Amino acid sequence: MLLILVLLTPSIFIYSQLVMSELLILFLITLLFYLYIVHFQWKNIKYAQLIITILVFTKPVFYPFVFINLGLMFVYFYKVKRFNFWVLLPVLSVLLYINFNQNKFGYKHFSSMENKNLIYYNLYYFKANNESKNIANQWISNINKELEDKKEKEKNEFLKNIAHHEIKKNFLSYTFYHISTGIRGVFDPRWLMYYCKRRRQTRFS
Repeated sequence: MLLILVLLTPSIFIYSQLVMSELLILFLITLLFYLYIVHFQWKNIKYAQLIITILVFTKPVFYPFVFINLGLMFVYFYKVKRFNFWVLLPVLSVLLYINFNQNKFGYKHFSSMENKNLIYYNLYYFKANNESKNIANQWISNINKELEDKKEKEKNEFLKNIAHHEIKKNFLSYTFYHISTGIRGVFDPRWLMYYCKRRRQTRFS
């Protein structure tokens, strides 16, 4: 199964020519797949939790997976009537980091870019795909007008509220879009390169 996973991931040859965190991410996900699916053993739980912790601090998009992993492992522990304290490592690391950010910046957050990424990349492309590019551009333009003269904390809260509202309103369609594009980004290098190019253009425009 591990060989099939590697063979069906042609984009890794594209990544190897670029200095991108995705190269490390694909390597860690492959290791995690091996530890959890191909060669699962009780002692491997420790290594899997270390990998998940590295994943979430490498790419904050894995932040929700920390709690999904904890829930799944609790179900497994209930079935085998055993417990491994290593499963607490990713959650405790995330919570401590969020607390550190709150004390330093005055508001709770895991990544300073998480809400901006949700708005300017994830939800923007979702709207452009489901509605139209013009509607998505107008939506971003309206948001930018609202952000004028707001302080950093107020901007973060404003973007967070908009993102949560949009995701709740389109939960099923957005979830499907997010998962499908994530999978496509791994198995279709052409789409990933286009996405990265658009991110750079958006960031510096």
